[in-house]
This record gives sequence, C-alpha cells and structure tokens, in this order.
Amino acid sequence: MTFVQFLGLMHGTRHLSLRTAVRSPDWDSRRPSVFVLRDVISLMKNRSQGRIRTRRERDRAHRAWKRGTCREAAKLLSIRRARAFDATIKFHFALAMSAKKITNVQLTLTADLQQWRDFLAIAECGSLTRAALFLDVNQSLLSRHLNALERACGARLFNRTGRGVEPSDTGLRLLPHVRALLASAEQLEQEVGGEAPEPMGRVVLGSLPSITNSFAGKLYKQIRTRYPSIQLKILEGSSGQVEEWLADGRVDVAILYRYGRSLAEHEQALCTVQSYLIGQRGDRFTQAPEISFVSLDGLPFILPSAPNGLRTALDALARQHRITLEPVIEADSLPLLRSVVAEEGLYTVLPLHAVWSEVEEGKLQASRIVSPSLQRIVSMSLARSKGPAKVISAVTGLIEQAVADEARRGMWQVGGPE
Repeated sequence: MTFVQFLGLMHGTRHLSLRTAVRSPDWDSRRPSVFVLRDVISLMKNRSQGRIRTRRERDRAHRAWKRGTCREAAKLLSIRRARAFDATIKFHFALAMSAKKITNVQLTLTADLQQWRDFLAIAECGSLTRAALFLDVNQSLLSRHLNALERACGARLFNRTGRGVEPSDTGLRLLPHVRALLASAEQLEQEVGGEAPEPMGRVVLGSLPSITNSFAGKLYKQIRTRYPSIQLKILEGSSGQVEEWLADGRVDVAILYRYGRSLAEHEQALCTVQSYLIGQRGDRFTQAPEISFVSLDGLPFILPSAPNGLRTALDALARQHRITLEPVIEADSLPLLRSVVAEEGLYTVLPLHAVWSEVEEGKLQASRIVSPSLQRIVSMSLARSKGPAKVISAVTGLIEQAVADEARRGMWQVGGPE
C-alpha cells in the first residue's frame, strides 16, 4: 500500500476521527481509494479547516507529501497539532509499508515482448530473410534486434547454417516458454479488446485448402462489413499441420475433416459432406449421379499420400469389400489433383465443394459414392489455451453463417451425420 493509498483510506472513514480510523481492526480490509496526491491534500484540508491560498502553496504541499515530510506538509495545510499528526501518520505509514506487497514481479528480459516476437518468427521461419518478410521489417534491423537479445541473454540463441538459422540448445529450451508468453499476451489483448462495444483484434484461422476455398471470400466480406476492426489471417495446410498449429496455439480456430459419426467434446460439427468420384468431362463412370463403391475397383487414381484421413478411410473400405484402389500417382496438392484429372483422364475422390466451380463450368464430372457412402464431418475447434474471446466468438459466428449459406446451394448438409 502506498502512502497516498494509506491517506486515502484514512479519509475514506468520514464518520471517524483519524486516530479512531487507524485503530480500527478492519482498516486493512477496506478497499483503499487511489487518490491523486493533490486530491488527498484537498480532502485533508477540508477536514482540518486548513487554508491553501495559492497554487504555489498547494504545489509545495504536494512536494512535501511526496517526500514523506508530514510535518512540513501539515504546516502548509494549517493542520493543528502538527506534531501529533506527524507522529500518528508516520507510525501507521510504517505499519502499512511493512505489510506484504501485492506483487514483487521483476521484469527485465521479458519487458519488451517485441524482441521475443522477433525470436519466435525467426525460429518458425528458419531464416532471417523470411522472418523479416513475415514481420515486414528490414532484415538488417531484425539482425540487430537478434544480436541485442543474444547479448542480453548472455547466450547464442541460433546457430547459423548454410540454409538459414536453427535454434541453439538455449533457443530450443526457451522456445516453448516464449510461445506461451506471447500467447498469454495476445489473449490479454483480446480480452481487453473484448470489453469494447465492437470486437477488435486479429484472429488466425487454420484450415484445409479444400474447405477454405468454399467460403473464404464470403467470410472476408462479412467481416469487413460487420466487424471492420477484426483482422483475419488464414493458414492452409495438411490435417497434421493444422492439428499441430492448434495444439501449439498458433491458430485460434481450426477447421478439419473428421471421419466417423462422433466428435471430441471440444469440437463442433459445422456440416457433413459426401465423397464423390471425380472424372474428366465426358467420362462414362461419372456421368450418373451415383456410383457404387465396388465400381471403383481397378480404376487409375491420383490420391493423397498416406498418412491422410481420406486415404486411410478408402484403404479400409477397399479391404472390407475386397477391391483394389491403387493410385498411379500420389499428390497432396488440391490444384494438382484437379488438373491431372481434367487433363489426363485419371480419377480421384473429393467432396463436391472442392470441385464445385469446375463441375459447374463443365470441366469435371462428379458422381456420389454410395453402398456404402463415405461421409466426412467438417469440424471447428478452438485453441484451448486462448478460449472463446469476444473477437473469436464473432468470427466463429460468421463461419457458421457462411457454412449455412453454402448449404442452401447444395454444397453440403449443415450439422453432423443423421
């Protein structure tokens, strides 16, 4: 408790005298009012019937209180029996200062979070050049920041290699702590921003390319229209990458495919999608609206490489029905899958929304796989370390709305499997 807070507490007990107030058994349990020092002087002046005639006298009293010279300040405030007042206040001031402090946190290396943001960007990018592009700063400036941080830490944080940089043993030991520190700082900013009438802040969305292509443009327009203070960043990757980003807290929201009829407790089913056999224009196998799964036996496929959720499900069904699904080409790129099917006459298995534009334009054909059908759930998960802040809740609400809009076009079915 500071000297000013102590005096504010004394004045807060208006119905008691100063001597009675400081002897009150519950004086330390009252919430002290944090007064500006001049306000305290003014309040104490009213109690003591003192008079401050000029601004100079008030400033002199102000400086006296700051120095803790109670007797001088009491004289300036025309308080009677200044010596008794001085002794009483000094005694209880010493008592208050001897109490345990609220916090004793000392920050030196972590006082500047920007230097640790630079450290994290360099570690994740693996190169000063790429980190400078990501942070939108000059590379030489970023290098100077890194050198200053290494001097402050007294250790080398990165080892320079021919391909860039990689964290040293010290850097690897600090990396998870830095991630947690920055995640907590970002959460604090989001929570503070969440108290504002309008959501504001940055939201990072991690997703598979085949999903975000369907509604990314619509989501962006809705955010710009309804929440202009929200910044949206979209990261695309494989299922494994998005899962890792979610676990590390690098993304706030993750959208993934799930196979099966149930989800984890913290996941939400956005929609259910069917799997289609995709062929080139004029292909006889994909002319019909539906095709049985056993009819896929022996077809030349281009499929994602294992491990992959779709590949695992296809291989399991193929073994169950004793058919052969051997890809002649393996590719993890969605644009490559579409172009090879359209140009070379191979087949692949995709949800309809992944080839929606190509099917409407007549470049590709799609036939729904049945007997059995192969369903996927599009799920949405939030990073557990960050929680549903107001800005994140606003974005997830718009995602649900965008998914519902596309469902009305026939792209998928809202919710989980029936």
